[in-house]
Amino acid sequence: MIPKSCSKCGRVFHGGGWVCPSCLESPGAFLTFRERQIASRVAQGQINKQIAGELHLSTPYVSKRVHGILGKLKLSSRLDLALWWVQQRDLVDKEAA
Repeated sequence: MIPKSCSKCGRVFHGGGWVCPSCLESPGAFLTFRERQIASRVAQGQINKQIAGELHLSTPYVSKRVHGILGKLKLSSRLDLALWWVQQRDLVDKEAA
């Protein structure tokens, strides 16, 4: 397996997710409630306008929050965010089983 760098602490580890096991508390544990709402909808493939309508927010606000989430997680695209979200969910599901 290829070594990865944790998106939260920067440590290099050999694992399947984007966050090392020692930093993983729950999916998006270091994201705010609103950021988790937006990230989950990005992972579902929704565009900013759809997210804004569903959450009763302005489209520019959602755009700014998506950009902030990407920066916080050190990701470069919405696709990276969607993959990160799904991987974190999978890791939590496996630990709970």
